[in-house]
Amino acid sequence: MIEQKLFSVQQAAREYFCGKISRAKIYQLVQQNQIESIHVGKRILIPESSLDSFCQLNSTVPNREKEVV
Repeated sequence: MIEQKLFSVQQAAREYFCGKISRAKIYQLVQQNQIESIHVGKRILIPESSLDSFCQLNSTVPNREKEVV
């Protein structure tokens, strides 16, 4: 069985996103099903792979401007 790190909403905001995304925003993303989560009673746990997937799907790579010769 593969072990996977689970984050609480607060841990995801503080540790995974280094405080750059608020807890409220993470709750919103979970509610909108943009981040997969596990609900245990009132507690929300977020697998690290879900956070990785969210970041990968929502990251952009800047376009390099072509040089004019």
